[in-house]
Amino acid sequence: MITLEKDKGAEEIFIHASSDDLREFAKSLWALSEKADIKGSHKTQLTTKDGLNATLRGEPRKHSVIKKLSIICTADS
Repeated sequence: MITLEKDKGAEEIFIHASSDDLREFAKSLWALSEKADIKGSHKTQLTTKDGLNATLRGEPRKHSVIKKLSIICTADS
């Protein structure tokens, strides 16, 4: 399970993941890019319900969990 966190100023993003989870995330990004190549663009969303962890792993006073990540890919021109 991947945890995405941001700092209070939303200037830095932290990704907490095992090596296996990170490889699966990379595979998901690759699949998204392939769909965009076929369709021209493609969007996917990860939420705490289907792939993101809602448990804070960083510093509670400095970080907060990102509950929804939207990834938008457009095909190369």
